[in-house]
Amino acid sequence: MAEYLTPGVYIEEIERGPRPIEGVPTSTSAFLGETERGPITPRLVTSYKDYQRWFGGTFGNNKFMPYAANGFFDNGGKRLFVCRIVGEQATAAERTSAAMHDTADKLEVAEAILHHSAERSPDAGTTARLHALGDQVTAQARDIARRADRLTAEPNQAQRSGQATRNTPMGDASADG
Repeated sequence: MAEYLTPGVYIEEIERGPRPIEGVPTSTSAFLGETERGPITPRLVTSYKDYQRWFGGTFGNNKFMPYAANGFFDNGGKRLFVCRIVGEQATAAERTSAAMHDTADKLEVAEAILHHSAERSPDAGTTARLHALGDQVTAQARDIARRADRLTAEPNQAQRSGQATRNTPMGDASADG
């Protein structure tokens, strides 16, 4: 709409017909794909470091999700919802790890609710108890997430060491030769 700053006669042209399609912000997106680890429910990440924390880094020659996430943030993306796809070939450890990460995520939500409730409590004793409980829930969530990461890391390390054993000359058990 035109802005009229002085009195007078003005001509304002009004366009007829369809309006052009307006652009929409592209700073929020959702990606679905294979990741090294992480929850199997959508998770909001706001930086590539945040993506790496939850879903890991590059992990295969034909796995492009980490590159896509990095490119999204490098090109100005702000909010990315990532949903890990677990294939039928996934091991039990990978599925259990994903469920454990999902549990840790839910505990973090509970922790936020506890701290929010503590801030609204008029009683100082209740406030202190709710904050303490929230801190305990946070510690449990972090412990579960660490265990989940170890659960998937141990089979991967065993596979790597098994490959090293097979590739050593004369079937030698040590990689040092």
